[in-house]
Amino acid sequence: MTMLLWLLLWLTPFGATAKCYIDPNNTFPRQGKTLRLLKRSWMTHQLVTEVAAILLEEALNYDVELVEASTAPIEDLQRVAAGEYDANFELWPQGKSREIHRYVDLGAAHMAGGHEVFAHSGIFTMKYTVEKWPQAAFYQHLRTPTDFYGPSSLMGEALADPKDLCPTAEWNCSNFTWTPPACRSGTAACSGQVLHGPVSYTQGQIEQQIANNDLGLQVVYLTPQSLATHVWNAYAERRDLLFQADQPSEGFFGLSDEHFVPVAFPPEGSGCNKSENAYPTGGLSCELGATALLKVVSPSLWESPDARRFATVFSLTRDTRRRHLDPVLFQTPLPARWSNWINFSKRIYMVESFPPVSGCFPAVYAFLGLAIVFFVVSKVFSYGMHRRRDLHAKKKETQLSSDLEQLRTKMHSRACKTHVDLTSKLVGCSKQEYVAVKWALLKGKMNFMSFFRAEEDFCTPLGQALAPPDASSALRQFYHSKMEVLVYMFTSGFAKTLISAWTYTCVAGAVGAFLAEVRTFAAKNSRVDPWVQAQAPYLDFLSSMETVSTIVQGIDFLPVFLITYMIGQDVSRWHEWLQKMLQVQGRLHDLVLIVNSSYRRVNDPRCGHEQRKAMFRWYRYFNAIHYLAYLNLVPSIGSSAETALQDLQTVGLLTHTEAERLRYSSAKVRDTLTSWLGRLWHEELEAERVQRDETDVFMRKFCDLRSILAGLNDMPCKAPPQIVRMMMLIITNTLLLLALLGCSTKTAAPQGRRGYPAKMYKDTNACIQFWPLMACYLYFICYRGMLHVMFTLDKGPFYAKGECVNVDALLISTERFAYHVFRNSFEKQCELRPAPTSPLGGGIALMSPK
Repeated sequence: MTMLLWLLLWLTPFGATAKCYIDPNNTFPRQGKTLRLLKRSWMTHQLVTEVAAILLEEALNYDVELVEASTAPIEDLQRVAAGEYDANFELWPQGKSREIHRYVDLGAAHMAGGHEVFAHSGIFTMKYTVEKWPQAAFYQHLRTPTDFYGPSSLMGEALADPKDLCPTAEWNCSNFTWTPPACRSGTAACSGQVLHGPVSYTQGQIEQQIANNDLGLQVVYLTPQSLATHVWNAYAERRDLLFQADQPSEGFFGLSDEHFVPVAFPPEGSGCNKSENAYPTGGLSCELGATALLKVVSPSLWESPDARRFATVFSLTRDTRRRHLDPVLFQTPLPARWSNWINFSKRIYMVESFPPVSGCFPAVYAFLGLAIVFFVVSKVFSYGMHRRRDLHAKKKETQLSSDLEQLRTKMHSRACKTHVDLTSKLVGCSKQEYVAVKWALLKGKMNFMSFFRAEEDFCTPLGQALAPPDASSALRQFYHSKMEVLVYMFTSGFAKTLISAWTYTCVAGAVGAFLAEVRTFAAKNSRVDPWVQAQAPYLDFLSSMETVSTIVQGIDFLPVFLITYMIGQDVSRWHEWLQKMLQVQGRLHDLVLIVNSSYRRVNDPRCGHEQRKAMFRWYRYFNAIHYLAYLNLVPSIGSSAETALQDLQTVGLLTHTEAERLRYSSAKVRDTLTSWLGRLWHEELEAERVQRDETDVFMRKFCDLRSILAGLNDMPCKAPPQIVRMMMLIITNTLLLLALLGCSTKTAAPQGRRGYPAKMYKDTNACIQFWPLMACYLYFICYRGMLHVMFTLDKGPFYAKGECVNVDALLISTERFAYHVFRNSFEKQCELRPAPTSPLGGGIALMSPK
């Protein structure tokens, strides 16, 4: 048995490092149970217990405590049944039949089978003694031991009797040496000795065999070290010796059990007495045959499925001990040799405690936190900027006194009711040329309403009047350079879509991290006992995610189709907006030309001044109609007819009398003012100041103007059908919601069945994956960006954050056209004469130009 000692010596230095090599991929959770393993002093018992402890602790994740035995081996079954120890993985059954029946058959302990190693304990002698005297292998020659071994007077040791059995009546020892009753009574002579280990070793069995077979032998109790020393010295000196030993065992100081031969006693069935107990007074006289080493466990261990299975299948054979318990084994993965001993049946739960903080859950929390930050910041900041702008505008309005300054402030306040993002504000302050049109709409800046129209100034000769100022910006702004395109992207409201895309991506990252954790635990549970089916819930969940990816792939054409249709409709409608606006301007220009060509005596000293005043009246009406055409459309003009009439009166385009008359028709103020053109033409025709042959063309252009004005006013009602828009939003948002899971799902399905962008997922369980997140980000931008384009175009050309136009450019352009066309023929100062009062209230109080 030298190999067992060699194994133990090798096991000692590797014991500390065995944990590192048992199973490097062990991801099972702790069992939450502590097992107390009994550990005896002899080396084979320590070896088996250490191996079992390593496997239970490092492979099956039990908490293991090794307990050095302080009781006799005969008490092991009682202690295990009482739960003081949880297992004894090397129980020698010899002499313990009563204890097995009491504590296993009738008690709480459980027998977990045995090792494929047959053990024998008894009296041994040297092999070379048997080779000299073959009869030394049988008990009969021990009746006269001096014939072979000679007299001996060795005394026992107190340390060999820690339980104080020797002083009891059953043993009745002297100097820790047991003497058979026949020798003590003088009926027989005892001249030989058997060197025995501690009293608790083979407790009472050898003593019974000696006493009941009338052998003249004393039993001397020694410590294991002393016993080993005497045996080794006897072997070295080639002396004959009787001693107690076990097979298999580690031997004595390198002497394996192959050098020793057991002394045979009467076999069972030969008429000998086989009943035995744990005291020398028992009746045993037969040979105790070799029996398998047993494994006994406590009720607590038996209730734990994984430990129970391990205890049942954990078995070593004598021939394969060296191969199975080689220390090199601790440097190889577990499944290579010991996989049949290990069976983990405890489910591995993803959430052991709430809130979970292990695995990918920190990434889940981080992504959700970022998503909330992106969402809240965009909402709170927009609301805060809007409130600050309103308060600032109201505060500034109270500090102004001039009519035109108050008008400018009011128009700015109306424009500020629309949303202004931070990017537009910053770019407008530093690079206003990039966003001139947007800035004019956002600030409500209209140079058309920045000066007063005075009749006397209009009637002055050519070159002496103040011409209308330049517009606040061009009609439209076009972008050509990369910088201009970048500025447009961030000032067109698309920045909100980008922030929303980050919110969506962070949510997708949280879902992806969660699914990565699910996949991880599915992989962990795949190593659990297949009968438990611990991974089934996780695989079912991942399978449902695969179904989601398939659905995404099946319906992704619907939003594309609907969005393409709706954007086409909105683009056509936006172009129609611009066409109507230009047509209004064109009809006004036509009427200006017709009216101008009909007044042919503007330089006549007798009636020239009257004609100039009439032309100024046309001039006012044309510009007022043009301004009212955008009532309810342009934010800076507003939606109140009362306010618009007051504004027109402030800049001199309507008189007080005219404004009061129009207030009675505030619901149709633009149409009413337009009708004044026809009445004014006929008044001038009756006064013979315009040409009668131009009436037909004037009335046709006049009716065209009314029709186009009505068409422009009705443009908001020409939006695409809302039921189509509603269905498009439902389908698109449903797709994005499903894609949120599709972006985060990695399955084992064939590549062709995966929904985009799940195809981009790597075959890994990483909590954060860059490319799937980027795919989600772009995926959201593609769909929500197109929706943003559609919603922006649907709001028309006066929405500052969309594809906008500056109405001020059209108003100024038309006014300049009328101003120069009407005044181009004014050559000299005409005599001032009172103008007749018109039923429409043509008289005007002159005011200085501002």
